[in-house]
Amino acid sequence: LDQARAIFERLAEVEEPPGVQNALLNALQSLASQLSFAMTPPALKHIPALVALEYVPFQYDPDLVNTVSLLLASIANLPRESHDRVVRFWRGCGSDYLETMLITVQMFITLKTSLGKAVANFNYLREGIVTLSLLYEVNEARRFVAHDEFYNNAINELATDFDDFLKDDLVSRLEEGHEARHSHRDRQRVSFCDYPFVLDPGSKARVLQLENSLQQNRIARQNGLLRRPYFHVIVRRDEIVNDVLDIIAQTPQEALKLPLRVQFEGEQGIDEGGVQKEFFLLMVRKLLDPEFGMFVQDEDSKQLWFNPNTFEFKLKFELIGIILGLAIYNGVILDLNLPIALYKKLLGM
Repeated sequence: LDQARAIFERLAEVEEPPGVQNALLNALQSLASQLSFAMTPPALKHIPALVALEYVPFQYDPDLVNTVSLLLASIANLPRESHDRVVRFWRGCGSDYLETMLITVQMFITLKTSLGKAVANFNYLREGIVTLSLLYEVNEARRFVAHDEFYNNAINELATDFDDFLKDDLVSRLEEGHEARHSHRDRQRVSFCDYPFVLDPGSKARVLQLENSLQQNRIARQNGLLRRPYFHVIVRRDEIVNDVLDIIAQTPQEALKLPLRVQFEGEQGIDEGGVQKEFFLLMVRKLLDPEFGMFVQDEDSKQLWFNPNTFEFKLKFELIGIILGLAIYNGVILDLNLPIALYKKLLGM
């Protein structure tokens, strides 16, 4: 690869005759086309593709998107064992090389998305996303860039500007999962949600909201309802924790997935979102308050952790998880002063 890079750099310095650059580009385009056909052994397809991707104009020239697409497809379409070989090779490469490769792949995704906004979906960008996932796998093993370098701005802008972009993508994922279960096969990765590292926090939050809405509609259809029912909660302000414990203990799990509507006993407020938000804030403030006995607060960081000497029942700790899940499910953002170690524990790290 170093030799290929050096040759490309030397040829880029050649100004006369102009046919040299054209000949080089034609050769690379021909190579990319040949890689789309059967090759023996197929496991070696990635080698010429990686060499060709050293050509710097692939990073920025929109006229070369189709050529880059073929080169990346020759990597993305390889079997898993060949992907493992690429990942092992990249783990041994320097950070500068990996960052350059990341730029090339990200620019390809950005250019192709910009050129085809009307048709942009996962399958349209698959070769770039799958190749990016291999680089992400390398980055997990040996960090060469920050995680947010894998967010793709073009994809996240589409997710922000067009609701149908993520909704259609999510529907594809859910349908694939349904078909895989019924045909007893492994589920295929057919969605941006299968490669969440490309989505920024805003897009991920939107995915959660869309998934919740789709599931709530599905539950309504399964029960033969034309409109979505609600999970209606009536609580007393001064007994909010005990009331919620009793309600959740008596509520089927499926009902927890319905849109939440909250009413405080003796009050006339209609829940248009404000009452719901107040409900979650009161619950979290009560349960996380060190004086309640379930958590202790670090004096320096002011962060909370589980009280090892608490006398509260385990069910109340489970209640916190359910409340946080309900908040996420209903699109309510809560400010929790908990350490990163807790989130790592949730991720099994």
